[in-house]
Amino acid sequence: MIDLQVIPALREDDCDQLDIGYVREFPRFGHSMKDVRRAGEVIAGELPWTDENQPEIRDAFQVANNWRDVHAYPMRSVRLQLAWYMRHCHIDGVTAARLKRMQAIRRKLRRLNMTMNQLQDLGGCRAILPSIADVHNFVGALRERSRHTVRAESNYISEPKKDGYRSHHLMFSYVGKGDATFFDGRRVEVQIRTRLQHSWATAVEAVGLLRREDLKGNQGNPRWLRLFKLMSAEFAVAEGCPEPPDVPSQIARVAEIKALDIELGAIKTLDEIS
Repeated sequence: MIDLQVIPALREDDCDQLDIGYVREFPRFGHSMKDVRRAGEVIAGELPWTDENQPEIRDAFQVANNWRDVHAYPMRSVRLQLAWYMRHCHIDGVTAARLKRMQAIRRKLRRLNMTMNQLQDLGGCRAILPSIADVHNFVGALRERSRHTVRAESNYISEPKKDGYRSHHLMFSYVGKGDATFFDGRRVEVQIRTRLQHSWATAVEAVGLLRREDLKGNQGNPRWLRLFKLMSAEFAVAEGCPEPPDVPSQIARVAEIKALDIELGAIKTLDEIS
């Protein structure tokens, strides 16, 4: 494991040098894009397990897992760069990274009706920062100085999602050096958010897991979804940011939040989860 405490003494390009020789230990991809698209179609289906289709299903998961795993090295490299930029900008933040779980991949393929090679977030990195100003400075530094290509950008802070989700997303195409050029073009999504925005997103996911509902995907108990949307609006006001669409005035909102807390036992539930 790399000790991120040594990074402040390094130049940005030195992040790549930390992995010399190590890059060869990461999975390589041995299939075609046609194989990936076909695997996505299979794993997004109902998957009835029979003697006849058993080989096809096993094959599809093997290809899908290989395609996901080939994003591991680019994801790790991007996370190291996030840590470097954080220290370079003198921001006291936290980074995280994860490969998307297969169950989440299957849900997303079904919900968005897209092919597996079109998914932007098989490899995902996150930067959690103290303030909105830090988010703006950090996004600017990444946008202007990262060698990776920005494929797309979604500012869910200036334009929150309907469910209240707020974060700034940058979708990169990885650009490697040396042996790492094998991974060129792999997509890594970077989410940059404040601690307050992260606490909201974590609460949504935690309550969804507890209730076995996909609240994160805006599915499940409508009262819980309503509560989280209203709370997102309150957090937006606290951070001086635009509120989610279609929320009542603050006085009416606070009254509704209190009523929903009594109805759902929300504070008690969140306390028990924490």
